[in-house]
Amino acid sequence: MTCPTQFIHFCVCVRALPHSGIQVFASRIILAARSEPFRAMFLGSGSPPGGGSGSSFTVAGGGGGGRFKEASSDSSGEGIVVEDVSYSVFVAMLEFLYTDTVAHIPPELAVPLLVAGERWMLPRLKALCEEAIRLSITASTVVPALLAAHRHHAVSLKVRV
Repeated sequence: MTCPTQFIHFCVCVRALPHSGIQVFASRIILAARSEPFRAMFLGSGSPPGGGSGSSFTVAGGGGGGRFKEASSDSSGEGIVVEDVSYSVFVAMLEFLYTDTVAHIPPELAVPLLVAGERWMLPRLKALCEEAIRLSITASTVVPALLAAHRHHAVSLKVRV
């Protein structure tokens, strides 16, 4: 399934994991407005802020050129492939990008969503995930929570745990 041609400059087909076969359509305008890396990707301004490395890509229908580890072009040339992100994490991130909130962050999704928030430079999403992690901490999850906080620069989570 491809984005209808009359909307090709406005939407992007995203595959959350190469070869998953699951496609998600999203507005380039929304993605670019909310996330610096998406903005750099679609407007062709090169690497994401803070430098980045990885494979080059182009996005069908305009824009292009950049280096992101997280995203690369689909083999069909009609979208992008977001690597190292599960479908459920990517859909939750899209929910955030469109609504500025996530209705429910299950404990098993909180850390991967925190990582996605860091990669795509979404500090408010990171804060929501930090709070979800903090609220779900038990004696058996405190050490993994602190490790995740340290690895992903979740300062407020480290302070509150």
